Amino acid sequence: MQMQKQLLDMKEEIQKYFACSTISSFKPNFECKRPYLNLVRGILRKQGYIFNSSNIVLKKENGENIITKKYFIFRNN
Repeated sequence: MQMQKQLLDMKEEIQKYFACSTISSFKPNFECKRPYLNLVRGILRKQGYIFNSSNIVLKKENGENIITKKYFIFRNN
């Protein structure tokens, strides 16, 4: 959580070095579940990376299932 907050706190600095007009996290009134991930994904896409995700199910010790995503990041040649 600390690293995620630090990343979001760097938004002004990030705007100095990257074109951010198409990154949703920089738009006013934008809300999402993981804004730090949206920020990283937007920057890396501009650098030629591709994001793919897959749903996975994790099982807790009490037997309860958690549905989450697993991300794969590839460099586009």
